[in-house]
Amino acid sequence: MATATHLSLSAVNNRGHIHAGRISQRTADRVSELLMHNHEKFHILFHGRGLHNHILHHLLAIYALGASPGEVQRAYDTNVQYQLNMNEPSPDIADRMHDAKVFQQYVGNQKHYNNFLRFFTLEIAERGVEGTLTEYLFKGDERANDILARLYDGLLHPVIHLGYGIEFQQPLIVAEALAQAAITERWLEDTCDLVTERIQQQSSSQTPSANPSLLSLYERLRDNPVISNSVRPNDPPNKLRDGLIARAKEEIVPYLAEYTVQPHQLERKVAELANSSLYIAASAQRPGKVEMFDFFLMHSVNASIWFTVFIKQDWIPDQVKCRLVEIKGWSDLITYAACRTPAFRATSYDDDGHTAKFIRAIRNVEQVSRNFCGEEEFPLNPEQCLTIAHMVMDSVERMNSPDYRLPEQVTFAQGINEQVLRIIFRWVRWNGLDEAWEHVPSIDSSSRL
Repeated sequence: MATATHLSLSAVNNRGHIHAGRISQRTADRVSELLMHNHEKFHILFHGRGLHNHILHHLLAIYALGASPGEVQRAYDTNVQYQLNMNEPSPDIADRMHDAKVFQQYVGNQKHYNNFLRFFTLEIAERGVEGTLTEYLFKGDERANDILARLYDGLLHPVIHLGYGIEFQQPLIVAEALAQAAITERWLEDTCDLVTERIQQQSSSQTPSANPSLLSLYERLRDNPVISNSVRPNDPPNKLRDGLIARAKEEIVPYLAEYTVQPHQLERKVAELANSSLYIAASAQRPGKVEMFDFFLMHSVNASIWFTVFIKQDWIPDQVKCRLVEIKGWSDLITYAACRTPAFRATSYDDDGHTAKFIRAIRNVEQVSRNFCGEEEFPLNPEQCLTIAHMVMDSVERMNSPDYRLPEQVTFAQGINEQVLRIIFRWVRWNGLDEAWEHVPSIDSSSRL
């Protein structure tokens, strides 16, 4: 039985939202065993710069795609080599986190993941998943709003983790997700707060909402010179925080505030999120270069699957569902802007878990888009999803070639395991910058899609 302290998967009842036809209980048992080991031994991050432990994401993704016990074990063995051991929690700290001031004292501090994990584990054991999420994520007070904002930071990893917990009905994973959110830095600063305030001002002034499509908002961000030029090649590695937010936060807020969601729009808005994020990630290619996907835009696609899961939860109020979807839309637009608003070129064209998540997310886009095929807000037809999945595999398989060599641009990642580096360079980063494509092989410019 799955509890706050025990992870247990059933191949019958915990198959996942997107899954293969055959999933064995032997694989479910192996995944449960390995994820318990990961939970008890390793930190949620494995590097001082905030790189994430993807063991859970990887194993659950390939489990849902029909992996064998041996394949699951190999994936674990690949990822386990570079993880960071987790220290024992301090009960004195964790047990005092019921005090909001004590709680806030440790928020954003990676060293206290273990204490937040203990705290949220005990909360879920007492309140249940629904009660804990209502109190610490959905309540609408200062603490809940702060954790909700952090949930979408850190390249969406906390919200992805929460999605896995709800999708596979595992309270233990929900505790990990909340602990991860609590230690995540707010790279976006107060952007979400500013957007919310602007929406409230628009509502009080009875300004009619234009309800533009996401695709049109992407295009308008690209047309705004302050936003499209806010990220520069010589910015620090975190170009979202130190480029876009540092130079164009006030400029981007009005665009984000135009993206709102009402309860009757939930299904359509979630499908639009998934379709648009995949379209942007697939079409943001570079003429003369082989196809390669941007690392950050890929996360927008990967996370989209769980909003289909969230809106199907009867216990989550509709207004909370709308809030969750709205912030995902803002996050996608911000990520695109942080990549320096790359042009859309839809007519030219060993894993750590990112690729498996990507493929599963593409399948989700195909499914949720069928009811809206041909509509202006949905640039991708479901049939194009298979083509994009092939593009993804072509892109990431290059590093498996015997001739593959790491590019020279590895200075930002010194001290990281070489196997991790080979995976890192499967993706371009901040792909609107010319420099992002320097390590990508060239091709004869020709139509690819």
